Amino acid sequence: RHLKDELRARFPQSHSFLYRGDVFLFLHERKDFDGLSALAEEFRLKVIMSEELDDLFALPAHYRTAHEALELMMNPRFHGGSVCTVAWLRTPLLLKNIEGRRDLIAKEIRALAAHDKEKNTQYCETLYHYLTCCRSLKKTCDALFTHRNTVLYRIRRMQDDFHIPLDDPDAHADLLLGVSLLLFEEKGPDFFLRG
Repeated sequence: RHLKDELRARFPQSHSFLYRGDVFLFLHERKDFDGLSALAEEFRLKVIMSEELDDLFALPAHYRTAHEALELMMNPRFHGGSVCTVAWLRTPLLLKNIEGRRDLIAKEIRALAAHDKEKNTQYCETLYHYLTCCRSLKKTCDALFTHRNTVLYRIRRMQDDFHIPLDDPDAHADLLLGVSLLLFEEKGPDFFLRG
């Protein structure tokens, strides 16, 4: 069967159309979204679901974001599945848009990443999880599947040897963005996909 016929049969109210090589489908109910997984598997497709449209005039902005998300899904480093939502890919999309801007990353974070690469350590991942877990030692340990003493050691070394200002709340956004960008470049978009 052809994809066009299959779309018409499975989603009769959606009126699919082709635009710049992408197939558009307006879904009306959540159950329609659930049917996309089987279709994506059968036809080996990548499917991205945008945010809800409040107004048809918002379509160009939604298209741009959806198309960028689709390009991200086509990246060989992406293994997050065949059907995704823009909301699920929001963080990797933001990072993709500033990828390569190492000039925006604090020198302390770059030194930490160089150490990770040279010594095969996980200081950047520890810093990322420590900040995203609101500096909770227990949550950081759980996220890394690492013993408490190991995480404490890494935190102390980050502060003492790399001069990472973990006690300065004003620096946290800068630290998180910098380490996230480095991890995106090193590990790819999958690192930021929520379980």
